[in-house]
Amino acid sequence: MPHQATNAPTHNVPDDATLRRATIKDLSLVSLVPRWSGGETAPPINEFFEIIESSATIGNWSEADRKKICALKLTDAARAFYNATPELRDPTITWQDFKARFLSRFSDVRTVQYHFGQLYMARQRKGETAQEFLDRCRLLARKTVPCVTDPALQRVCNEQAEQMLLSAFTKGLIGTGGRQVRYSSPATAEEALRIAITVSQAEIQEARDNAFYVDAEVAEITPAGRLREPTVHHTTAKKSVGGAANARKPQRSDQHHSKQTAAASNEQQRNQMVCYECRGYGHIARDCANRRQAQGASYVTPTAETTAGQKHVNAPTSRTKPKAVNRRRNERQALN
Repeated sequence: MPHQATNAPTHNVPDDATLRRATIKDLSLVSLVPRWSGGETAPPINEFFEIIESSATIGNWSEADRKKICALKLTDAARAFYNATPELRDPTITWQDFKARFLSRFSDVRTVQYHFGQLYMARQRKGETAQEFLDRCRLLARKTVPCVTDPALQRVCNEQAEQMLLSAFTKGLIGTGGRQVRYSSPATAEEALRIAITVSQAEIQEARDNAFYVDAEVAEITPAGRLREPTVHHTTAKKSVGGAANARKPQRSDQHHSKQTAAASNEQQRNQMVCYECRGYGHIARDCANRRQAQGASYVTPTAETTAGQKHVNAPTSRTKPKAVNRRRNERQALN
């Protein structure tokens, strides 16, 4: 009886291609690991190591690969610490010891009370979106959560941190979005973020509409349902000059009105003046009529008698020559 070949199911048997893919090292995931400086603005070092370990699990990296990639991504203070510690460059050091050295050096020495204060005083910066402000508050709230071994206690601490995050985010929002969020009293931080983004988008759309319709004219629609094209008015040079003159009339009327107002103000100030000569109102002592009359009375008007006397005094008279001149003349005549 011929042997009948049976097709045995092969879905449980691992394929050779699958085995090869499982053993292939994928170093292209290095681009997923961000650079880490170890400064004040850098993310926590635990997040940096979590990214490296997750990428290593997917890409089948060895411990040596993890150490080399970590060293390549270090900058600034972290790079200086790596160069100053020769134990970290020892090939025999394990990945756990490598991590422990960095954790002991760059662990946050600030207390939980400090992070509580930073979270309470958090305010949205100028130009910072609601999403960016929520991420910053979430990072501060995460630093206030203690790490405990009891899962139930850890869950309670996380819930308390979420409530603190909601309170800080609601209090720190500025502008119309912040007021609307505080009026709505959301139950979660995601709901508060949704309200803030909705209000922000509404304000942006309103500003765009106002800028678009500020000088827009009412469109005319024909009976066929089409927009009527604007008519072009052809005006002569004379009409255009007249239109320019008419356009300048309101400005001239405004200038005339301002001149009238200034004249009325000057008249009111003039009525409040006090004269120190006659104690009257409306003028000063320099322009006082009583003062002019007093000055005119002090000068005497010339009469006819006075004029005749002046003429008699100023009339030319025959003057006699000096005796010395006559004597010289007589002596000259005697000699002749």
